[in-house]
Amino acid sequence: MKTSIPKDKKPLSLTLGFSTVGQNLEQLSCLLHQVERVPNIEIVVVVQNWKVLDKQYAEKHPNIVWDWSSKTGLSRSRNRVVELAASDYVWMLDDDVEFGVEEINWLVGFLDQQASAADILRVRVGCTHDRTRLYKQYTDSNRVTKLTLLQMNSIELLFKRTFVVKHALRFNENIGLGTAYPGNEEVNFLLDAWRFSPTFKLIHRPLVFHSCFEGGRQKVESAAIMEIRGATASRFGLLGAILLIRWCGRYVTKYRSVVPAKALWRGYLNGYRTYC
Repeated sequence: MKTSIPKDKKPLSLTLGFSTVGQNLEQLSCLLHQVERVPNIEIVVVVQNWKVLDKQYAEKHPNIVWDWSSKTGLSRSRNRVVELAASDYVWMLDDDVEFGVEEINWLVGFLDQQASAADILRVRVGCTHDRTRLYKQYTDSNRVTKLTLLQMNSIELLFKRTFVVKHALRFNENIGLGTAYPGNEEVNFLLDAWRFSPTFKLIHRPLVFHSCFEGGRQKVESAAIMEIRGATASRFGLLGAILLIRWCGRYVTKYRSVVPAKALWRGYLNGYRTYC
């Protein structure tokens, strides 16, 4: 693992953390070019499946922290971002999101004013093709419960770095994209964090944008995704079983197959610890 880190790093408000692969670096480079000079932030990019020619992007963006990893897995990359970060808050982002200087400047200003306000912040996600639309339905409630953690996505979440480090929180490297069970890593990270009574702050405005077309979202047909979803539900005990009954009805109707239901229950009965 080879890491290039800029010299003379100063205390920062925000780390933008990206996990990517060599073939996506050109698209990511365009996004980085827009925001890399925003004051009081740092950008950490973990590159998997890279080739020698990919190092040209580090030369184009010398003020960015680059980590060239021979290992794969989104959860592994996110843990690496936390290890390399030097800011107050860490924002885990996909390499296909969009945002601009305006959104990042607003967020940095917010963090500078309320740096100790919460352990976890949740922002809203908008649609790339129509920025007046939201990625999904949000409520205006500021209340967060253990159950609402199931509705949260990684690109919505900013974590206070000291909270993560203090409680030794890590993404489960056996699940998430790049593993046999490609999903639910952020929900299980949140459930791990929940044990330490984190404070939340909800920001009711879109600060990052993602494709809202079905083809741009992670598909849920995979039995492996259903299985880890069932394992995640097991962390809710009896309530998890009730959730599974609802999910089974939904997916059996949608896909006209009992395969999703079988996978959900297999994960639930195995229990989450089986996948750790």
